[in-house]
Amino acid sequence: MRTVIPFLNYGLQEPTFTSYSHALSEVVAMTYLLGKGYDPQTAFKTVESWEVNEKFY
Repeated sequence: MRTVIPFLNYGLQEPTFTSYSHALSEVVAMTYLLGKGYDPQTAFKTVESWEVNEKFY
């Protein structure tokens, strides 16, 4: 849980800049990558790299 909490906090603040649906999608994708063995920084950067103008492609 200690590893996931920063992502949860990020997701709670992200709707200020985007929709709740988008923020939740980001958090889910990041925590999925954590579960696959990615380190937190790489999981975050990977999911952020999937976005263009706050949309996933």
